Amino acid sequence: MLFELALLSVAVSATVWGVTMVRRRAPAGIAFALCATAVLAWVAYAGRRNEGPPIFDLLGAIAIGAGACLLVIGPAVREAARWAIAHDRLQLAGALLEVHAVLQPGMGGRDDQATLRALRAVRRGEVDDVVAALRGARQEAPPVARRMFDERIALLYVVAMRWPEAIAHAEATLAAHSPAYRAILDDPLAAIARAQAHDPAAPVPTTPGDVAHALGMSPPVWIELCAAYGRVGRLDHAAALAAVFERVTASALGMAWLAHRLRLVFLAAAGRPAEVLRLLDAPQVSQLRPVPRRYWLALAAERAGDGAAAQAGYQAALVHARSAPHLQAHLARAATDAAG
Repeated sequence: MLFELALLSVAVSATVWGVTMVRRRAPAGIAFALCATAVLAWVAYAGRRNEGPPIFDLLGAIAIGAGACLLVIGPAVREAARWAIAHDRLQLAGALLEVHAVLQPGMGGRDDQATLRALRAVRRGEVDDVVAALRGARQEAPPVARRMFDERIALLYVVAMRWPEAIAHAEATLAAHSPAYRAILDDPLAAIARAQAHDPAAPVPTTPGDVAHALGMSPPVWIELCAAYGRVGRLDHAAALAAVFERVTASALGMAWLAHRLRLVFLAAAGRPAEVLRLLDAPQVSQLRPVPRRYWLALAAERAGDGAAAQAGYQAALVHARSAPHLQAHLARAATDAAG
């Protein structure tokens, strides 16, 4: 009885999510795996209900195992990997991301792995060497693959807190791949107006792949560019990036966490500490470590003109940043600047 109940649960869940993934044009790997699991589960369930041969028990066991990996274990492993990245457990994060790539093929693991590689390079103090190597590999890569190298370089600069270099690189390279980003560079205020206008004829992205296609770059890179523009004081560009992202991800699957982070970094740069505090209390960012929590609050206070609160926030973040020398140096400078 319990076996059949588990089999029916997998059959229904895999059918619903498989059809959803196909309709939303999700990556072929995960869509095919879910649909195949659903078919296998329904066949096994029907065979058992009709007292078929023992082969249906084996098929049912396979379907239950596949369903558990795709629907339960895979998402849990990815969340564990993000927790490990947020808590500087980079070796553990790497292992978990490798497992996730097997359990949920095509479900955004590439972005998490790029973030992990950037963190490792920054931790080793090899940003310039890695950037030089990536630029050399980019020249030899086919044109369709060059955006991946450009995104990794921009992400490296952002993680290293070298925001002007990240922006300069993005404007020189990523704008060529992204009409949406190029329009923002041409006229950020017009881009905001277009993003806020309702166009019923415009295509509605519904999957992470659709979102990346609409933006012309990986969603995490788009968010980090928004944060970079905010940090250097170009709030018109940051606001345009935020507005376009909100419009593009409004109906997309699995984008709520990224949208929440984008609001957080933009409002911090805009000097809205009350709104930042409210966003930090939301469950979407419960995994954030003390360092980014205190950092974004301190930045919001600094931009709002509250030097004392900003200095206290940066110093509180500095206490928790022992494992990241580049971050310690930045926080120390920020605390000094806020005091002055």
